[in-house]
Amino acid sequence: MKQLMKLLVASAVCGMGFVGCGLLDPTDETTPTITIDNIPDIDVGTKKNVTGKVTAGEAITSISYSIENSSGTKVTTITALGPSSTNEKTLEFKNNDAIEVTATSGAVAGDYKLVISVTAGTTVEAKFDFKVKGMAAMTLTAKSGTIANVMGPDTGAYDLVNGKRIPSSGSASNKDLLDLSLVGAGFAGEIGTDNGAMFATATAADYDNATDVSVKALAADAAADKISISNGTVFVVKLGSSRGYAIVKITRYDATAGASSGDNKGEADFSYKFTAD
Repeated sequence: MKQLMKLLVASAVCGMGFVGCGLLDPTDETTPTITIDNIPDIDVGTKKNVTGKVTAGEAITSISYSIENSSGTKVTTITALGPSSTNEKTLEFKNNDAIEVTATSGAVAGDYKLVISVTAGTTVEAKFDFKVKGMAAMTLTAKSGTIANVMGPDTGAYDLVNGKRIPSSGSASNKDLLDLSLVGAGFAGEIGTDNGAMFATATAADYDNATDVSVKALAADAAADKISISNGTVFVVKLGSSRGYAIVKITRYDATAGASSGDNKGEADFSYKFTAD
């Protein structure tokens, strides 16, 4: 009789819905689930909105977005922006809260993945395939040039568009590169401009693999009005007045060479690859 009573009590407790009876409400599941609608193909230089949803059993405390190429490397020329966490259990990507995927003008056509990482008790990452379409990148032809101490008799400026040395007294609009040496101070090892060009550092690999697309992407955020140089220095230039873009590699830097005398000696050779705007 006592055994029968124990069974009846256990049955009554489970029937009242108390925890511990081996029954779990589906909403107790804490692992976030990420779903999105199909990502349309994106053309270089455009953006598309992506809709979808995140559901979880706990409050969504963080969410991040990134883009990977087919090798699994994160890229910056394609961006993804979406809503932040709201401490709710559900987050919908729609209307003003849709995920905005942008393929900048520097993006390269190919296969990519939108990566979404969500934390809601546990962290889950999901990846969704999409394509970027556009003209194939064009390999650029290398050219060569020289720039001298601006205080000496040799020309201290260079026109990257037309590929020629020009005197510092020439038209400012064509002086994409300008030596910044001062009288009696020696070869400065610093390149500026006279037409509003902007500079940013780059790498030897950037130079070796330069295409019209990659150089524009590298130079897009160039913000320095001058750059220091030495043997092997690589930098990108966003030319003034929308004249184009270039990547430059210093192949020889010699502070005592050139036709000048005394402190006004100095010159640098470089190779460069140019693409029009």
